[in-house]
Amino acid sequence: MNVVRCHTFAAFELDENGNLHRRKSGVAPLKESLSLDVIPIPDLNDQDDDEDDNYDETILIETSYAGVQYPDALQAQGLYQIQPPLPYIPGMDVTGVVKQVGSSVTKFKVGDRVMATMTSFGGNGAMASFVKASETSVWKIPDNVPLSACANLGRNYYAAYHSLKIVGEISPGQLVLVDGASGGVGMATIELAKAMGCYCIAGVSTKDKMQYPKSVGADLVLCYGKNRKSYKRFKDEVKKASADLFGHPRGVDVIIDMVQGELFDAALLSCVRPLGKICLVGFTAGQK
Repeated sequence: MNVVRCHTFAAFELDENGNLHRRKSGVAPLKESLSLDVIPIPDLNDQDDDEDDNYDETILIETSYAGVQYPDALQAQGLYQIQPPLPYIPGMDVTGVVKQVGSSVTKFKVGDRVMATMTSFGGNGAMASFVKASETSVWKIPDNVPLSACANLGRNYYAAYHSLKIVGEISPGQLVLVDGASGGVGMATIELAKAMGCYCIAGVSTKDKMQYPKSVGADLVLCYGKNRKSYKRFKDEVKKASADLFGHPRGVDVIIDMVQGELFDAALLSCVRPLGKICLVGFTAGQK
């Protein structure tokens, strides 16, 4: 079967002792780290290749679509919080058709249309013609929903839901602030927050990105820019809008932060109400 494999981390290079170090020349193009390879198709009945694997609760899926997202690029650069052993197959989400099921699988059968996340097999492996997934990480897709529409659900909507409901514990009528709101998780967060009856302020780094959170229902879109002066302006605009437009004079109830960096200290900490919550999801501007 065909697979995409990452053989080196684009932001790192090996020294003479075989140790990884950051490249002095910067991040190399990802095409220099990736290759299209051919490897055998997995067989759930053949466990001799890895004695630690138990495929009884595993499903083999023939891939139709694999999600390609920002964390995939970070991981291939070696800059993600998890660095898998090299070489590895990227991809965290997949949709396709069930081709084989383990002996203990009860909820799926050959021919089912499904989506899966790769959490049970190291968090990657979706960019392959066939993928293995644990039964607990697979969900059926209704016949009237295109497989292509579900390929990025896991990484984006699961993170958004967990942040809003499990960590943020939002309820109808509350005010949510989302930064990095033009990205996949950001727009998923806006859609879910609105579906849950909340008001939503979206923040983006440049004005040309404002159209994206607007398109998915944000009540107000503001630009926080890229320096401390613009961060302060953003903070003042959020606090004024919270009070004047949404009736929340003490600040927003929940912040879903995809950015961190200087924006966190310069603006976000002052935007949340006392005993409100800040959910840290991403760090596109660096970690604090």
